[in-house]
Amino acid sequence: MSKPRRNRPKAPGGRERRRAPRKAYPHQILISTEGKARGLVASDLSAGGMRVEASDTLQLGDELKLALYNDSRRPPVVVRALVARDDGENGWMLRFHDLDARTAGNLALLLDSLPEIGEGAGVDASGLVSEILERTEAG
Repeated sequence: MSKPRRNRPKAPGGRERRRAPRKAYPHQILISTEGKARGLVASDLSAGGMRVEASDTLQLGDELKLALYNDSRRPPVVVRALVARDDGENGWMLRFHDLDARTAGNLALLLDSLPEIGEGAGVDASGLVSEILERTEAG
């Protein structure tokens, strides 16, 4: 039997404890596990991480290398992420780490090109794809 999932506590007044603003990022994320390709759907992105739909494909503590795309004119932003939190039906929170200055700058450019949360509600995620390049061993 799986452990019950807990929602993240909110700060006083109901607001989130967030340093970086979130942007809408309704992208499919391709992941390969046990030789089978599967998909997840991301919902939002910030300078510190991203949220993906709830899935049994991920586990807390998984280390991932992600390629984040916005359009075909730019190369992807490649980041390392930790599956840091399980927010129940709200999905998994992936926290970015070890961002060098160039990667952080490219991520900021990507974020600048994205709509605010709520503005992207009509975006069709089927044509927008990111990918997990590899799972890495937690050190």
